[in-house]
Amino acid sequence: MLSFFFLNVGDKYLNKYGKSHFSQIPYRLAYHMVNDVWYL
Repeated sequence: MLSFFFLNVGDKYLNKYGKSHFSQIPYRLAYHMVNDVWYL
């Protein structure tokens, strides 16, 4: 049986030391999902 899972994750800014940076949450999540044998 083939199953699908859709996950929509947006990025956000981190405000640290007066500078705003992307937190790269989608990229980090994708990296960890691939390491846990998920297919992207």
